[in-house]
Amino acid sequence: MAPRSRGRIAIPTVKPLPDNLRLSPTNSNVVKTLSKLSRPSLLSLAASWCARDLQHSCAPFILAEDEDDPSDAAYDAATSLAQVEALYSEELPARKGTKREIVDRILAGDWRHGISLYQLATAETQYILDQPSSNRWTAFKLQRHDEAPETNLPSFHPQTFLRNLQQEIAPLAKAHYTLSTPFSFPGTVLRIYLHDTPYNTQSALRTSSKHGGSVNKSIFVLFPTGTPYIYVSLSSGGANVIDADSKSIQKFVVEAIPKSLSSPGSRYKLASTALTTRSLTALLAHRGAERTNSAAGGWSIFADEKKDGNALDYMKLEEGTLALPDEEEDLNINEKENIRRNLKRSMPFSHTDPTATLSSLKVKRLKLVAAGRFGTYGLPDDGKNFNRLDVRLTDPFSRTPGAEDEHGDTFTPNIRLSFQGSHVFAGIRKMVEAGIVDGEAMPGWMTGEAGVSVGTVRDGRIEVKM
Repeated sequence: MAPRSRGRIAIPTVKPLPDNLRLSPTNSNVVKTLSKLSRPSLLSLAASWCARDLQHSCAPFILAEDEDDPSDAAYDAATSLAQVEALYSEELPARKGTKREIVDRILAGDWRHGISLYQLATAETQYILDQPSSNRWTAFKLQRHDEAPETNLPSFHPQTFLRNLQQEIAPLAKAHYTLSTPFSFPGTVLRIYLHDTPYNTQSALRTSSKHGGSVNKSIFVLFPTGTPYIYVSLSSGGANVIDADSKSIQKFVVEAIPKSLSSPGSRYKLASTALTTRSLTALLAHRGAERTNSAAGGWSIFADEKKDGNALDYMKLEEGTLALPDEEEDLNINEKENIRRNLKRSMPFSHTDPTATLSSLKVKRLKLVAAGRFGTYGLPDDGKNFNRLDVRLTDPFSRTPGAEDEHGDTFTPNIRLSFQGSHVFAGIRKMVEAGIVDGEAMPGWMTGEAGVSVGTVRDGRIEVKM
């Protein structure tokens, strides 16, 4: 039955949800989203809601002259918009406090009448900008269907694209759309908030929220400036969507993106780039508009502006050029004694420094090898975090050592490797510096030079199907 609201009948419509539609301050999604933000972000966000041009959708609760503030109210109601703006831009930032205090002040005080969909959208967008590794992002490449040059890509007009996208999604799902161009991201951010009802009324939102609908169904689409790549995150807050219907709707939304950018004379599609990560900075480094797109791993030194010359200036050194003097002969008595002492201290299964038993000359050589293979890449604080790397080895092996392959006497084992961590390639670099991984013999894809998070390895090279 269609929801009723004080004598009015709600009729299903294909129009998107308006910005000024409000959610209850006690809505779990509203409380959770605001509670994830830091205190400075909350203050900045609340102050921005007081802008004069946003009062249609973000107006705070203002007590009229002929009204009395309820005695049970947690906070005194403001009497003017300037008073609310001064509170969040001057008074509260000037004194110490907790973010819980700010959340309570927003929900139980100045916006006690509800948080609009636009306000919720700005809060979620602020969170992904404050925490670039909070969501899981997948990079896609916008391509034409007819193998045309990449220079023939469409111009991005936000309002035209948004209107076309609404027409594509409207028959299947009700949604709220928000476009923004934040200062901290070089591009445009689109947030799509899916809703489980054909009605765009206050009561429909309240009924759906009461039954657990429209929770964690925000889709973020980022359009970096000057690049054919698009970043998509299918679930806000890093939540996993397990409902089959939700997955199908989200897949439909992603497929609608290239259709909305297409025109009758040119059709586009989204191609996979084999890159999924939680780091926005890593996406910008590998699928952005900078010169680092094809300069990962050891090639990263040529993307550094401080490095003179180019790759053609480097020649292969003759064998033995990097050889170091015999370590055992160069060790002094004190260094040998330190090695023996460290060997005695090490116990089975104890987590000790792998380089503790190595000479300083050997440790220095391992670090030089790691620097040669990784360059300026794979550093703990470089911001190019890959939290996962999955590869499948497809190299055939001969059943008989030394036998020829002419009789087909080979087999291909099903070997899959998965590296996981906060920064996979920084971890591999550390293992090279510790002597755990042979930095000279390891393949190039282990240095991250391919710039992918999933692929197939054949003959020592990683193959990526775009």
